[in-house]
Amino acid sequence: SSAAASPLLPPNLHLCFPFADALSLSYNFSITSQPRPGPSWCEFQGQVNGNEFLSYVCGSKEVKPVGPMGMKLKDTAFWGTQMEPLKDLGEELRKKLLDIKTKIFTKNCLTMQGRLMCVRGAHGHTRGSWQFVFSEQITCLFDPENRKWTVVPPGGQWFKGTLDSDRELTKLLMGTANGDCKSWLQHVWEHWDETQETTGNSEDWMECWFS
Repeated sequence: SSAAASPLLPPNLHLCFPFADALSLSYNFSITSQPRPGPSWCEFQGQVNGNEFLSYVCGSKEVKPVGPMGMKLKDTAFWGTQMEPLKDLGEELRKKLLDIKTKIFTKNCLTMQGRLMCVRGAHGHTRGSWQFVFSEQITCLFDPENRKWTVVPPGGQWFKGTLDSDRELTKLLMGTANGDCKSWLQHVWEHWDETQETTGNSEDWMECWFS
């Protein structure tokens, strides 16, 4: 089976890579630059191997479990590590979105959709990554291991310069991917056997990126 498309991600993230023995933890998110933050200005959706287990709306007072896996994980120490980092991440990413909006002088509402992902391979090596799509037009990938931005299409290089020069953003993305996300993935891995009793095997899972 393949991972279901996330409602928080635009439809242009489609290039798929199979991970036969991998364990993946991802957080899809959608953030808007609308002037007055409301209950829906920021949303997160957590997935393990493409199966949704968590939902968080910025401004709410709890992280909600979703599906059998969410119900299993909510009773572990892992669940208590989710609320504050996701809250802080949403607020910081929205600040950066507003900074970008100011720099490119757009009068329209700017949206940011994306995904934070950590993948644990067959030999235990964990790798993190970020991808962002701004207003469903410009796709930006960030590799926290080499601090490298990739922008698609190539015409968005002016956008890449803005991201490259933002040291605070680079520090935030590196710290979250190499710190929080990898730590969370370790927690999930430690409970993987017991969650599989409920959710079934996901070895044929496939993660979709972008075309």
